[in-house]
Amino acid sequence: MTLKIAYALSGEGRGHTMRASALGQRLLDSGYDVQFFCSGDATEPLTAKFGENRIHDLPSPRFVYNDKGQLVVWKTGRNFIKFMLSERKRILRLSAMLREKQFDVVISDFEPLMSRAANNANIPLVSFNSQGFVDICEIPPKHKALSLQIMLVNRLITTDSDLNIVSKPVKLPVRKQLGCLVGPMIRDYLLGKKWQGGGGFVLIYYRPSVSRTIHQVREWAARHGWGLKVYGRLRPEDRAILEHPDVEECLISEKRFIDDMIRSELVIGTAGTQMIGELAYLGAPAILIPEAGQKEQLLNAQLAAADFPNINYLPPHKVTFDYLEQVYQTITGRGERHIENGTNAAFESFVKWAETLPRRSR
Repeated sequence: MTLKIAYALSGEGRGHTMRASALGQRLLDSGYDVQFFCSGDATEPLTAKFGENRIHDLPSPRFVYNDKGQLVVWKTGRNFIKFMLSERKRILRLSAMLREKQFDVVISDFEPLMSRAANNANIPLVSFNSQGFVDICEIPPKHKALSLQIMLVNRLITTDSDLNIVSKPVKLPVRKQLGCLVGPMIRDYLLGKKWQGGGGFVLIYYRPSVSRTIHQVREWAARHGWGLKVYGRLRPEDRAILEHPDVEECLISEKRFIDDMIRSELVIGTAGTQMIGELAYLGAPAILIPEAGQKEQLLNAQLAAADFPNINYLPPHKVTFDYLEQVYQTITGRGERHIENGTNAAFESFVKWAETLPRRSR
């Protein structure tokens, strides 16, 4: 009997979406019946890939940023509490839906509603995300303070699960029996590809944390004779940069973004897990700018700079010409593969676990 899977994910950023794209495709190709539940940044690309019949709306709490592009932790926490209080009835409705439509398994990627509905409906729950690495890995002492803050956030959003799979481009030992650590989810389109450069431009992945630094990046790139390709929807206050003929605004797409990453002279973006995994896999030179106030991104950036020679990072307040040039000169290992695809390992861990589940009659 084919397992029926409800795959729910956070709609914040592109990392959750790209994980769902990679693992979801592998599950569908293997005959599993997968329905996706998401909102925000995830809806459009997943609909384009899997079709609207497989995509269902599921709200997720949003992060709050100030006008400087910094994450406001207390407002984000307050909004999360309000969100969860207002969504209690939705959890009960989701729980009833899971039973009525006879879902066998729920996969949850850092979203709080479907995971709790699965617990309520007594349906096996798989936690599949990147944030859980602080819970299952041995964290070096110098990173303990940062990891503790991430663990506290995890406690708010995630709930008890039957299987923990963590996709994270880190080289850390795993504490026994706490979960499975796999590499980044590399979609089929990236497989076998490597960074080449030569495109004559810097690719910048636009997020709130880089909005205040975009003009410094353009100036630095221009002095090297390079243009700037900005991926993401620019805020009104940042659109003036498009008046420069060497700046191009690009919409996020699975293929074009990767093609330009491969051709770019340098990638500049936030320190999200998926971005780091793709950069390490392709060997693309990169400078990460962790989102201010985002403890996980700061830890991501520190670990990536230690593990991968093609990646370094700068905090937002140090994105100036001199610092950019200094950090750029430290980057090596261009075009070399520094991590392997973790999709197969994630899929095989799921299959091995799923084989132990009792089969129920329809």
